Amino acid sequence: MSQNDSSPAASGGPHSTGPDELRKRLIEIEEELAQIFYELVHKRRNSTGVDGKTPDNSAVNLTLHLGNPEEKSSAAAASFIEAQLRRQAEEVADRSAVFPTGKVYCHWCRSFECPHSEPSTPRQAFAGYSPTGQPEWIELTGILLQRKDPRVGLLHRRNPATLTLVQSGRELANEQLPTYGKRSGVYRIMGQMTVGYLSAGLDSRRAENHYALSLQAVQAGSGRGPISLNIIGRLPDGRSGLRSVEEAESPRLLDSIRKAGRHLSDIEVSSIPKRRRSREKQRRVLDTLRRLSRNIERIYRQQTRRTHHAETRHRNKARPSSKALSDAIEAKDSSVHRDVEENTWVVLGPKNRVHIFNDSGLHITSVVYPPETVRHRTTKGKWLRPEPEALHSFRKTLRRTDRG
Repeated sequence: MSQNDSSPAASGGPHSTGPDELRKRLIEIEEELAQIFYELVHKRRNSTGVDGKTPDNSAVNLTLHLGNPEEKSSAAAASFIEAQLRRQAEEVADRSAVFPTGKVYCHWCRSFECPHSEPSTPRQAFAGYSPTGQPEWIELTGILLQRKDPRVGLLHRRNPATLTLVQSGRELANEQLPTYGKRSGVYRIMGQMTVGYLSAGLDSRRAENHYALSLQAVQAGSGRGPISLNIIGRLPDGRSGLRSVEEAESPRLLDSIRKAGRHLSDIEVSSIPKRRRSREKQRRVLDTLRRLSRNIERIYRQQTRRTHHAETRHRNKARPSSKALSDAIEAKDSSVHRDVEENTWVVLGPKNRVHIFNDSGLHITSVVYPPETVRHRTTKGKWLRPEPEALHSFRKTLRRTDRG
């Protein structure tokens, strides 16, 4: 380098820094960028009204493309970085978004806590978004009438039927304007299954005992988070829709809904070409909801058709179901298995009796299986021996059920 070189680096100007000084400047810049980034994350949350868990610094990887300072003004370079930080902050805020169970997001109020976020009467179900993003709640009868559904008369027979309706998220947002959240990732409804009317064990012929449930497949992370099943409804006694499912008289209803929820959360399309992922995800969601719809209608159809003779037979002490709890309590450890596909407990009783329980100790069903069927399911890995801690917890649950 010539002695006459008058560049800043040669003359010890402001850009001439040693390794320690450079490192110090970079640390200061990093801290300031992090502060700006998380301010943008919180600003996004405040604007949408949606809470979420803020990841720590190590959980966020930022990729910034820097402009050439020799070709851009400082103002343009700052705007270039700001746009990138804002975009990635919005992605982090939306991806970590959480929603309260039993509520839908009101894009008009930008909140889950406004009066529009849940039904005002038990017979109402979610009917879609208004053009301004406000949730609309209509009695299930009205929804079926709007759709000219020929089954609507079944709701008003002497012994009313329980009906289901599956709708896509696109249909529910059909009237919604983009300005009011039509393509928002804050609370994206992939599909919905409505069921009604239920009666919580009360006289199903009395309209004041009726209520409907809206079961929504929701993705709250701008297409990045898992799909969850949100259960929305209000019972005549004030309980939530989720409580009604958890305390359902029919263990089959609870297990069908839990199974659908697991299937939704397991949907994974990353191995599919990008251009087909959205369509494939939508197809799998609706397939899961339709399967749940068939299961629920089957459960209530069987209950309606069950005659007095069938009920008497069901209570017959000779039937395997009447022995379920006593067989389970008396069973040896080697006779208790875990169904890894259904997430249920399998108890092998005497005389080829097989009893199925859920995690709450509620009896689901009992059957008589030939020995070869039991051997096949235990040797092929469908029924596995549980961990000692899990088995101990299950036995405690059974004893509480017996005392209750």
